[in-house]
Amino acid sequence: MNMMNSIISLIKLSRAQFTIEPVVRATVGAFAYAYDHNTSVDPRRWALACAIIFLTNVAINYYNDYNDYEGDKANATRSTKTSTGGSNILVAGLLPRWTALAASLLTSLLILILILLDRHLHPSSTPFRGANIFWGCVFMGLSAQYNAGLRLSYTPFCEVLTVGTLSVGCWLFGYNAQDPTGGFVVPVGGGGGAGVGVGGGVFLLDAVLQMSRIMVMQVVDTDADRFVGKITLTVRLGPRRVAEVYLWLQYAILILAAFFACTSTGISMTGSSPVARAMVGVFAAVVLPRTFAVAKRLRRLGEGVKDAAEECPFEVSKIMIEVNLACLAVLGAARGMGMWSQ
Repeated sequence: MNMMNSIISLIKLSRAQFTIEPVVRATVGAFAYAYDHNTSVDPRRWALACAIIFLTNVAINYYNDYNDYEGDKANATRSTKTSTGGSNILVAGLLPRWTALAASLLTSLLILILILLDRHLHPSSTPFRGANIFWGCVFMGLSAQYNAGLRLSYTPFCEVLTVGTLSVGCWLFGYNAQDPTGGFVVPVGGGGGAGVGVGGGVFLLDAVLQMSRIMVMQVVDTDADRFVGKITLTVRLGPRRVAEVYLWLQYAILILAAFFACTSTGISMTGSSPVARAMVGVFAAVVLPRTFAVAKRLRRLGEGVKDAAEECPFEVSKIMIEVNLACLAVLGAARGMGMWSQ
């Protein structure tokens, strides 16, 4: 029974539920690649990309709990807050602190084994080669600084960098892992060829949404973060200004979505794609009504209503999962109607 309890605690400590979103985002990238190149999703390369992204996020979560242990112990409220994951495993003494570090290292080792094994078994078709593996390592390294002992992400600039790599990197890796040549492109053109992409507009909108999401997740922890010395962008701005910035980011999504809907992905009219426009339209329709409602709650928080935004982090996380699922549905419908690569 003690062994089973330890396993359950280790699973809870991983906060695996927070890895659903990046895996779904990578899946959208994979299907966008298939659309752009008029092909089918390669299930092996898709599964490998999702596995690497999943394990990378789990390793980050383990080490983050290890690294924040002293602060969480000094401020027990932070370790149990739902917006921070709420695992409370280490502080409650359910597992010794070193297990989080060991789990992070073992998970990282598993990532390396998966990469080397696929390179050995499928040397001519593995996604872990060429430019793809190079940029994959760059994005993993940049995102991993989120939990580094140097605590670089405790500064506003590196916090933005982390958000960008965790969001943009997952989308790009899911997309480029489908390339059998191991190439790497940023697909933000009009659709239907190398270097351009049907999901380019959604790719950019998702990055803006991710930045606004991280502000929501952190603003409810402003006091706790300040207590442990985590001087994030939201700590510097304060709840009132965060509410203003968040609202302007939603206006930016609205304006960009309208622009992209008129120009496919915002690059040129010559690359116009009805599927790209549909994805942008669905993105805006799913996201904006709910994020503007979140903005109202953040404004109340900025006005001093203490618990006004307590549930907002989960609401925004659900929005991000649902909007990526909606984009997958658009691509699936396009495939079903014979609109692949149109």
